[in-house]
Amino acid sequence: METKKLNPNQIVTLNDFPIYDKQALKNYFEAYKTNNETNIPLCPVIPSEIVIPYFDTTLSGKYQDFRRSHLKSEFFLLDGTHRTTAATLTKSPIGIIIFRNDNDILEARKLITPKKILPNKILDKNIKENCKILNDHFTIKPYFQTVKEKTERMIREKVIDQYLID
Repeated sequence: METKKLNPNQIVTLNDFPIYDKQALKNYFEAYKTNNETNIPLCPVIPSEIVIPYFDTTLSGKYQDFRRSHLKSEFFLLDGTHRTTAATLTKSPIGIIIFRNDNDILEARKLITPKKILPNKILDKNIKENCKILNDHFTIKPYFQTVKEKTERMIREKVIDQYLID
């Protein structure tokens, strides 16, 4: 199990738009803004080379088209859209935990605390099941975007409070 910090252009985010909990976004924004990142749980991701084999042919083709213009996007986000958006708005690196195999998920379960890893249904699933969930998600909403692009879209469409943008 590996943890690291990434830029928002390195993560393919989920297509849930707009943010569904504005208060959570504000709370994470304030934590990043005050350099209190130690209180922000890591965002679980899976490397794209592990996810793509679970995509059907059509979805895999769409991802390959996306990837040609997004060479740095190496990971798929499993959970953490509020955290990643807040990090992007404050120009902070995004703390992630990488799931490469089932053992990584088992190890992450041991870290569940509000400051390290949030309890989540993804921790009850193995790598294969999480990849299938990503396949289902992107089959319903068949387009790809990075955390950076999604945040820029939220700014353009003014679906977040102006003070977060300023």
